[in-house]
Amino acid sequence: MKRSQTGFTLIEAIAAVAIMAIVMGAGVPSFKRILTYQRVASGMSLLSTSLASARMAAISAATPITVCPITTGSRRCRQDSVWDGGWMVFRDRLRKGQPRSDKDVLQVIERSDRHLVLWSTASRKYVRFQADGRAGGNNLIIRICSDGKLNGEVAVNNVGRVRSRRVSGDRPCGDRR
Repeated sequence: MKRSQTGFTLIEAIAAVAIMAIVMGAGVPSFKRILTYQRVASGMSLLSTSLASARMAAISAATPITVCPITTGSRRCRQDSVWDGGWMVFRDRLRKGQPRSDKDVLQVIERSDRHLVLWSTASRKYVRFQADGRAGGNNLIIRICSDGKLNGEVAVNNVGRVRSRRVSGDRPCGDRR
């Protein structure tokens, strides 16, 4: 009686593992690009939505609303242009640049994803929407970077319009100030 063998020989198993390693090696860089693209898209969308909502809140409540960067776990505005830890939207009736109480805080977005770096232009560290929706002063531009490369920008102009754009290519992110 002849016995039939089932399974793989050692050579067949090594060949299968080698083929899997080649296929995965080719697919990982593409997966990393897709993951970065999705992270940037999500960050831009969340930030743009918060800014647009703050503008609408200023108009509907007829009171100044400020959006500023925060440190993770804090409800205080940072004094620099680093938005990595997240941001806060709050009523700023007295135009002090900090919420007077927790009742004034409308939204807090905390970011724990350290793959993206967010920072605003040195001349404008936060944005305050006036009761008519304007955001006077210089334009606020928040850069979104990954792996030292600029991937996108979210901007608020003097009239209060929020816009975002993807940046393609290998442009360097620049220096934080």
